[in-house]
Amino acid sequence: MTTENQGIDLDSRQAILHILRNPYGWSDEAVRDVRQQAAKELERLWRQERRAQHRPTDEGKTVSAAAKRHLQRVADFGQQAGCIVCGEPFAHLHHILEGRTPGRRSGDFCVVPVCEDCHTGTHGIHGTRQRWSLHKANELEALDRTLEAVYGAAR
Repeated sequence: MTTENQGIDLDSRQAILHILRNPYGWSDEAVRDVRQQAAKELERLWRQERRAQHRPTDEGKTVSAAAKRHLQRVADFGQQAGCIVCGEPFAHLHHILEGRTPGRRSGDFCVVPVCEDCHTGTHGIHGTRQRWSLHKANELEALDRTLEAVYGAAR
């Protein structure tokens, strides 16, 4: 019998972790290959779990017409320019985390276009943030660049 935790099969997770301990005396090369496959599977499970957990805390909130227009403008900019962090193809609008109330999502005017890896990837903003550090990016500068590109430079 499998135990479900937010859509993730715990027996699969335990099997992967068991293999990573190398109880079978495999060669170093075989262990490395299995560990790479297991790491990919664990990342896939982690992403699936993150998607299951990523639900807005303020469900049912109505979005104003102005906010809808703004979100569309930022999405259009993302389609043209790509991820604001790395330039990869745009995938998501990220509500910035800086300056928000913990446990709440930022307002719809504080969004930046990002690729999946820079957003929900293991090293993205909702992970270790290493991709953002590698590109010397932070959320407020990304928001500034996004707003400047969408609306023009401040006078």
